Amino acid sequence: MPRKRLLRLGGKEYEKRLKTPLTRREEIFVKALVSQDGMITQGEAAIEAGYSTSSAHVRASEMMNPYLCPHVVRKWCMVCCRTGRVPQRISQRSLREPFGGKTRCN
Repeated sequence: MPRKRLLRLGGKEYEKRLKTPLTRREEIFVKALVSQDGMITQGEAAIEAGYSTSSAHVRASEMMNPYLCPHVVRKWCMVCCRTGRVPQRISQRSLREPFGGKTRCN
């Protein structure tokens, strides 16, 4: 699989990607990660979403990278905030910065 290109924050492609809807697998990945936070790893959430076991950890890493998949990270942040399950490993600053302060956690 070809390596994905990093998006420049605030660029046209980045803004376009933020507006794209999540695929079914991405949606299941986010729900699994939030509902079982701390009980499963990102790789296990990717396997639950239907990704191959041999590449699930790589796909999970790509989906949680705001420079590659900002729409997935934004959805994850929004769901975490709505459910009150904001993991300790992320700060309020990191929730705001990749999206220009446009999340509901502000």
